[in-house]
Amino acid sequence: MRHPASAPGHFYTRDSAEKLPVFFVVIWVLYLLFSPFYIFPKGMPQPADFLLALGIIVALGTEYPRIETRIKPVYLMGGLFVILTMCINLVNYAFYPHPRLLLSMLYYPYNFMIFLYVTWLFYRRPEAMVKISIYALVATLMIQIASTFLMASGYRGARATAGFENPNQLAYWALLTATMVIFLRRLDGQLRPIDYVMLLMAFFLQAIALSKAGIIAFTVFLLFLMVTPFINKIARFLGIVTIVFFSIFLALQPSTLLNIYQHIDFLQNAVERIEGIGTEADDDPGVRGYYRLSQFPFYTVFGAGEGSFERFDPSGRELHSGIATIIFSYGLLGATFFFSFLTLILNRQPWYFILLFLPIILFGLPHQNFRFSHFWVLLGINYGLFLYTRMTSQQNLPKSAHDQQYKKYIYR
Repeated sequence: MRHPASAPGHFYTRDSAEKLPVFFVVIWVLYLLFSPFYIFPKGMPQPADFLLALGIIVALGTEYPRIETRIKPVYLMGGLFVILTMCINLVNYAFYPHPRLLLSMLYYPYNFMIFLYVTWLFYRRPEAMVKISIYALVATLMIQIASTFLMASGYRGARATAGFENPNQLAYWALLTATMVIFLRRLDGQLRPIDYVMLLMAFFLQAIALSKAGIIAFTVFLLFLMVTPFINKIARFLGIVTIVFFSIFLALQPSTLLNIYQHIDFLQNAVERIEGIGTEADDDPGVRGYYRLSQFPFYTVFGAGEGSFERFDPSGRELHSGIATIIFSYGLLGATFFFSFLTLILNRQPWYFILLFLPIILFGLPHQNFRFSHFWVLLGINYGLFLYTRMTSQQNLPKSAHDQQYKKYIYR
């Protein structure tokens, strides 16, 4: 006889004796598939954003009555940051009426809701969501690679964009997706063959995007990954053997390797891109907008909001740095709230999760990275699975008891 939870309209897995509506599964899969596609102008909501918004609305309607009055410090700190961003943008709009300041009031409230929504999904149904996510990520990586061959990049010649507007977005998405693959294996503790394939696909997308920050951050990510427990002894041994073999071959047959290298266009372009660091105008911190921190110290303290950039640059360019934007746009208090929020998410997590998170912060030195919805999705995956593993280890609960305990634990 078929299990009642496997009836049409619900998704049944081993970690749940309760029903998981197919609606949330479909929304999640569609989000992962459509997240790399930008149809509307940069800064505007994309199709994937509307999908998540729909999931959030339905989840609020079904879960709001169950939410406890006491909340975790991480939610409180994130909520304070969100409220502060709205207030600062509104105050600046009163003096410098610019539509971008009003639009910026929506960025972080929406992204924070994404974080809460994804945390809820992965805490409530961890094994189901991990399995679904792995399949969906394989599909979306394949789609993005296929799109680079089927569509012209349209951005400075060789630099690929796939479904995005510019290659830096593709590079950041590839970095986040690779990190997501690792975080999804939190319950297993080790990577599987399909995970290495996904990392290889993400590496290829990173290489053809030719983002200097992306290539550096992804390289650091791979180096950090090698020292984590996710890489088993066999994989680590094979990696060391490959490096040794490559080094010996390079010493004995350098011309052969050079000939191979010259016939791999994407690899050659990536190396040349890195070698060109410091020779292009946008490598200058001043061009990135860092000078605003010293030239306009008032805003560094109280916050300039995100908009009306003509105040600081005649061309109206925004500050091209996620970290500097948080400090300059939302002041010392906003930066304290935001980075405290991130610290509370990573607090009491194993050291290697913190280590693997650092390349994402590194990418934010020359590029915007904290407004990207995929970043908040990654935070939700990490925190939801962390809450689940922490709760089950502390209370020593069997999976059958998880459904009865999750509500009062996740919100307290």
